[in-house]
Amino acid sequence: MVEQVARLIANHLAGGGALFLPDVGSLFVVFYGAEQISKRRIRPPYRRVDFTSQERGESLPDLIARAASCDAATARSAYDRWLGEVRKEETLTIAGVGTLSFKNFTPTSEFERRLNPQGRAPMRVRRSGGFDWVLLLGIAAMLVVALAVGLNLMQNGCFRKRQVVEPVVAEQVVAEPAVSSVAEPAVGPVADSTAAVPVQQPTELTTPVSGRHYVVMGVFVSLENAEKARTFFAHQQPDWDYPIHRLGSRYMVTCFDSEDEAAARNFVRRHRGAFPDIWVHSAR
Repeated sequence: MVEQVARLIANHLAGGGALFLPDVGSLFVVFYGAEQISKRRIRPPYRRVDFTSQERGESLPDLIARAASCDAATARSAYDRWLGEVRKEETLTIAGVGTLSFKNFTPTSEFERRLNPQGRAPMRVRRSGGFDWVLLLGIAAMLVVALAVGLNLMQNGCFRKRQVVEPVVAEQVVAEPAVSSVAEPAVGPVADSTAAVPVQQPTELTTPVSGRHYVVMGVFVSLENAEKARTFFAHQQPDWDYPIHRLGSRYMVTCFDSEDEAAARNFVRRHRGAFPDIWVHSAR
């Protein structure tokens, strides 16, 4: 059972999904764009698994129930047994995936290669004339990542249509690249540029109010990315409002908020079929 659950986790994370482990927290994949670290060296784009104590993404018991075709109670019992075997004090070890210790996740070398088949080591580039080799290598590295993720999804039989186009929400946090033409991920196709969409213009930034609970569509490094994501979400679901809030140095796009945490979590449960990566942020 330990190995079977570990494979479920590995496949879900390798596909870019966020995963909630009850009584533990959530693991989620962050995409970092290509970074130019000197005139002749760039760091290729890469993915990394991070941890949060908040609930994010699909729960592991639900994933077990779907994979094993069992009811929720049986799946939760299996999850509890698995957790009891793999967690020792403050350390949780997922076979073939990595170790979570004191809220820090360290992948195994095997899973690191699966996440980043091109590696993370900086690459040396040569400039010839006016051609931008940084741009070319950055695009090539991104294509390698995309191909690896696609092959992994097809091989594990979990390639399915999603309402939200990755990596805008899947990663939740997108690093600001030095070479914007390489690293800025596309928000996705807009169905009809002439259609009326309830997008707030100009952007009015607010700060989350302490004690309120926000349903989050995504968190972004740049305001431009947050605005693009908001436009995309508005075409997906035009009946909602999508305010943008400051969250430290980042920008958080939300679709619902309430003083009642249960109301926010009920909203997430009702709409998770269409938006599987929405989650609740409780402002402190």
